[in-house]
Formats: sequence, structure tokens, C-alpha cells
Amino acid sequence: MKKIFSIIFFILIFSSCSDHSLYFDKFDGPYAVDELIYNNESYRVYMNPNMLSFNKDKSCELPAFTYDDKGEFGTWDIEMKCETPYVTIVTKFHFFQGTYKIDFDKDYSHLTLISDSVEIYLSKIIE
Repeated sequence: MKKIFSIIFFILIFSSCSDHSLYFDKFDGPYAVDELIYNNESYRVYMNPNMLSFNKDKSCELPAFTYDDKGEFGTWDIEMKCETPYVTIVTKFHFFQGTYKIDFDKDYSHLTLISDSVEIYLSKIIE
């Protein structure tokens, strides 16, 4: 009986790790911000430039909101919750700080990040 539980446990751990790896590989890279909605209000027009980047070393570069601002930096990580991918962004910039549900389109070229107060719509920039 212990052997069966061990096998099931191994399969569950292995499958969750492979999902995490799949999303990690598809997630990193530069994105154009198509829309940023914070508390039901659009802030896309205030961003300069309207790009953000999730780097392989788990750092991220976030857009500025004024011409004087140089943008912000932070860190990111993906976790699976009930087979749904989530990204947590850690930064001082309150627009992006938090945990977001990740929703990719079928070819991984568009991405939506959704939290309680923020919706971010992104398009992958081909490098």
C-alpha cells in the first residue's frame, strides 16, 4: 500500500513540476502592454514606454508612468494552484505588486494577468 501511495505522490509532484516548467519557459521575455486596468480604470495611456519584461533570472522590468520616471524593477515567480498558473510579482510599484492568475492564448503570443484589482493584457514581443 505504501508503494502505491509513493508512486501516486511521485506522479503528482512530477506532473506539477512539468506544468510549472512549461509556463516558466513560455512566460519569460518582453511584452507590450496592450491594456492596464487598475480598480476598473485604464492606465495604459500613462505608461512610457508601454513595455515590460520577465527575465530568465526571475527579475522583471516594469514600465514607467511619467516621462521623468525610469520605470521599476522587481522579481517574479510562477506557482501552480489547482492546475492553474499564477505569477507573483514583487516590486515597490503598487500597480504591479501582487499575485496574478495567468491566462495564455493558444499560441502563447497574448497573455492576461488578473488579480482582484488589476487586469494586464500583454502581447509577446518576438525577439
